[in-house]
Amino acid sequence: MPETKPASFYRKLLRDAWQITRQRKRLWVFGMFAAAASTGGVMEVAGRSFRRIEHGRDLWMSLSEGSSAGLDLMGQYLRQLQFLEPNRIIGIVTILTLAGVALVVLISWSRAALMVGAAAEEEKTFGQLWRASAKHFWSVLLLNIITKAATGLLIVLTTLPLVLFITSAQYTDALIYFFSFLVFFPAIIIVQIMAMLALVEIIQNKRSIPEAIGRAVIMFGRHWLVTLELGLALFILVFAAGLAVLAVMVLLVIPYAIFLILALKTATLVIFIFVHIIGFSVLATLLLAYLGAATTFQHTAWLFFYQRALKKGGAKKVVAKLERLWAKV
Repeated sequence: MPETKPASFYRKLLRDAWQITRQRKRLWVFGMFAAAASTGGVMEVAGRSFRRIEHGRDLWMSLSEGSSAGLDLMGQYLRQLQFLEPNRIIGIVTILTLAGVALVVLISWSRAALMVGAAAEEEKTFGQLWRASAKHFWSVLLLNIITKAATGLLIVLTTLPLVLFITSAQYTDALIYFFSFLVFFPAIIIVQIMAMLALVEIIQNKRSIPEAIGRAVIMFGRHWLVTLELGLALFILVFAAGLAVLAVMVLLVIPYAIFLILALKTATLVIFIFVHIIGFSVLATLLLAYLGAATTFQHTAWLFFYQRALKKGGAKKVVAKLERLWAKV
């Protein structure tokens, strides 16, 4: 049997992952919620690394906010609570707590259901996916918590020296951007990759959290080159798709603006409300569909990578091929 080439290996894996993503659109619903577990990860932190970094506490807060989605917004709401009456504060905090717990449960359950649905030989209904993923809920929830904690710890360890340096000396912004990106990006990618491999271990092999994390560390240690390449390929594809979706949304803003101006010129309240509702619905649907499809695609790709490369030894062939190519350079 001819040896699998790296290009064809990745191309077939990504094509099959996209085929599952395209055919099983109900997984997108779970992907929308599972996407919340990925925010604050690679793309968000990388984006923050290229923004203007300020000194002292502002730098610390700016970088630490990347470890959890919505942290800055939550802080703004909490600052507003001091102006409310105690009874209203208790009510708001209770509602927010319950909503937060429900969201965390939904995110973890959705990630489990998404992976179960992608691994199934035939497409399952929402009820079947929901019931089949119930047994993995606590493990996935704990994995999400550990991943967030590890991300936060990495941010602390990598930014504290930078904060101390900036408070005592000043260099060009370009140097700060470079080192911030250099430290953040690889660390967050590695955490996300190992978390995804651990998730596959939990769903596929029904392993406990310690076993899944241990296996993920071993897998990454043995096949770090291939996993990083796949992670980079997925990042580029998802980022490019995001740019395409953004371009479509910008184009859709043009007719939205035209109808909005028409509504204002005619002073018609019905048209004004109708335009806002339709415009918001279309843009929100497009954005949510992108999030759901992108998350489903990434989870499915890592699942197939585990099944075909790590489990069946395909990764060793790819690594061997790359090593031989490198030796010839």
